[in-house]
Amino acid sequence: MLPPTNATHFKMSPLVFWQRYQIAVDDDGVWRLPNKGQPVFIAWSDVATVRADDTMQRLVVADRTHDRTIKIDYQLNDFSTLRDYILQHTTLESRASPTGKLTFYRTRINKIVLLASSIPNFAVGILILLGANSTIGLLYLTLPMSLVFLVTRDPLSLAITPNRVVIHYPGWERSISFSEISSVTLSDDSSRGNVWFAVVITLRRGKAIKLYRFREGYLALLEALQNALKSYGDSALNSRLDGGAPISALSP
Repeated sequence: MLPPTNATHFKMSPLVFWQRYQIAVDDDGVWRLPNKGQPVFIAWSDVATVRADDTMQRLVVADRTHDRTIKIDYQLNDFSTLRDYILQHTTLESRASPTGKLTFYRTRINKIVLLASSIPNFAVGILILLGANSTIGLLYLTLPMSLVFLVTRDPLSLAITPNRVVIHYPGWERSISFSEISSVTLSDDSSRGNVWFAVVITLRRGKAIKLYRFREGYLALLEALQNALKSYGDSALNSRLDGGAPISALSP
């Protein structure tokens, strides 16, 4: 089944020369149109899951039987517009974590890269220190120590409780009450053909927190955080109303 002539088409970025296909969408559904082979179509009513695979940098749309799957790479031109169109035509349940889990895990890629980058300079610095040249040895150790510090600032996991978000880092954790959070939004970042989508926790005071490359994907994380923030706000509002607080006192 080919898309109608009035369907909107999205082409792959020329930077990704090894991938050649188009994605087409309209009010009926989504098509993947490869240069060679048969097109794949999934009607919006048949979509069961919409999952963000941040490691492979693609959005995966599957039907209820998982017989039909459409993989949509982040490198498509105007991908954000396409993603928003897909989200508008699918249900919240289709992109939520299938188990309703409230703990999300960061991928290990960033930590592996940082630690691997620190090893050569760390080894050279130690050898120079043993050779009694402390000044140069310490200079060589500065970079790996800085990279190790960055590892301690890179999350291991994030847990959502009824009242707060707890972000676990190597050796420490940060607990943030929902009363401190003003919004949870999505941020699009791109560099040299790579596209990363970060979930941004904006605080009422202090620097915003960017969360990206979680194993469960940014869509499931975004939905879970937004739902938890809304539930907390609704609960707080009901508690104040039950307590007889005046309407003017209900705003944060």
